[in-house]
Amino acid sequence: MLNVATPYLLLPLPLALLMALELRRWLSVALSVVLLAPGAPILLDVWMPSFSDDLEFSKPAITVMTYNLYGGNAKPNR
Repeated sequence: MLNVATPYLLLPLPLALLMALELRRWLSVALSVVLLAPGAPILLDVWMPSFSDDLEFSKPAITVMTYNLYGGNAKPNR
């Protein structure tokens, strides 16, 4: 449930940063910046959703490669 609510819990953070700057509360500014830095991609995704979801290259691809490291094994099923 926290995964769903995280973007909405971070929404007031830019406002808190602006208020701390206006009031010159430098500890609050520092804490807001520390919290906003990792939360910025989440907030940007909420405010500006990605429009590249419909593009073909944005779909995930998977590549699998195998190699037999012990080719001389007498019991290959193991």
